[in-house]
Amino acid sequence: MSIPPVRWCQRKDKILLKLDLADVEESTLEVALDENKLTFSCKAGGKDYKLEIEFLHEVVVEGSKWQVHGKSTEFWIVKKEEESWTHLTKSKAKHQWLSVDWNRWVDSDEEESDEDLGGFDASSFGGMPGMGG
Repeated sequence: MSIPPVRWCQRKDKILLKLDLADVEESTLEVALDENKLTFSCKAGGKDYKLEIEFLHEVVVEGSKWQVHGKSTEFWIVKKEEESWTHLTKSKAKHQWLSVDWNRWVDSDEEESDEDLGGFDASSFGGMPGMGG
C-alpha cells in the first residue's frame, strides 16, 4: 500500500490539504476525521493508497469538508484554535510524502478574510462522511 503525495497550507482558522491522486475510484474511497487525525484510503490508477495524519493540534469535524477532483482530492479542515501551526503533523519528522503548497501559502500577517484560496471552492465540497453526532 502506498502513501499519496500531500501538499498542505494553512490559514489562521483552517488547514488546506491536496492529495495528488488522479482517477480515484470513488467506490473504494474511505475518509474519517476526528479531532486529532485524518484517515484516507482509496484505489487510484490500479494502486491502493492509505494515509493517516495525526495533526499537530486539534481540529473541528463539523464544518470540515472534502472533494474529489479528476487529478486530486482536497480537504478543508477547520482548526479548533485560530493559530498558525509550525508544521502539520504531531511528529516533527520529515515525511517524504508531505510538502508545503507554496501556490496557496499566505503568511499570517498578510491574511485577509476574503482571501484567494487558489481555486479551492469550499462551497462545492461535501461534508465529512460518518461524522454525525
